[in-house]
Amino acid sequence: MADTHLRRLLIDWPPEFGFEPRLNRFAEFHRQLIAPSEPEAAFALGGEVLDLVAREMLAGFFNQIRMPHGIGEFIDRLNAGGSLSSVMNGLIAMGASAPPAGGPSQLLGTLSAAAWVNSVGHWPTPEFIRYPTYGGAPAETGPLARHAPSPLVRLLLERGHRVSARLFAKAIDVADCASRMRHPNTDDVPPLIDAVQVEPAVGMARVATARGALLCWVRIADGVISDCAMVPAGAWNFHPDGPFCREAVSGPAGGEDLEGARKRLSVLALALDPSIAHTVDITERTAARKRA
Repeated sequence: MADTHLRRLLIDWPPEFGFEPRLNRFAEFHRQLIAPSEPEAAFALGGEVLDLVAREMLAGFFNQIRMPHGIGEFIDRLNAGGSLSSVMNGLIAMGASAPPAGGPSQLLGTLSAAAWVNSVGHWPTPEFIRYPTYGGAPAETGPLARHAPSPLVRLLLERGHRVSARLFAKAIDVADCASRMRHPNTDDVPPLIDAVQVEPAVGMARVATARGALLCWVRIADGVISDCAMVPAGAWNFHPDGPFCREAVSGPAGGEDLEGARKRLSVLALALDPSIAHTVDITERTAARKRA
């Protein structure tokens, strides 16, 4: 999870706001994160990751006892950070988003494997695999869903800065990853994996990934996996009535030009972290279609 988050934060986000990607810094972390390590090395690496988050984004928040009361104070705290704080400042400067039609998607949160079995059943339907819902409605999964209760994330949400809230939640996620590296048996952060036996020869697992909840059902026959059904995070976040589609059609109240729309949709997609390569193309409707 930490490797995926750091790739986005250090390589993909900075160019969106005119900053150079930090390729060498990410390469240093990537080399250590993918290599097997002893507890002492993992503890030290977790400390380096925590230092990065604190220095780049959270420094100004650690130096103040009182929580920021508005976006202005929030920006003042960000200004004490590094390049990731500059990216966050750029996002906030884009302005608050208009409320999505029908309201924002519900946030999925962290549910146990047993809770998923109670909700979905012993085996998911093809419709659920393609267009998953919770309680009959689409939902958002990922860092925002995990950290929405955080006062700083909640402040951004309440002021209409949903994309910024997702990026800030991603930084909190990285800090949680670092805590797990330093203290793998701690109860201070939720477990990443939960599994349950659904029925004889059928099991279900919920895995917390960087992008959100990954749900997996497996069936065993003759000692091998005979069937498998998986629902990745992208199936939630890019559901036809999910967070991306709802917010994509909810532009600023004052309107926007094509370049503004492209920028808004690009950062929205990046914040929801699709697992496949993507591009955002904006085309203006023809006059005939506008009249229609």
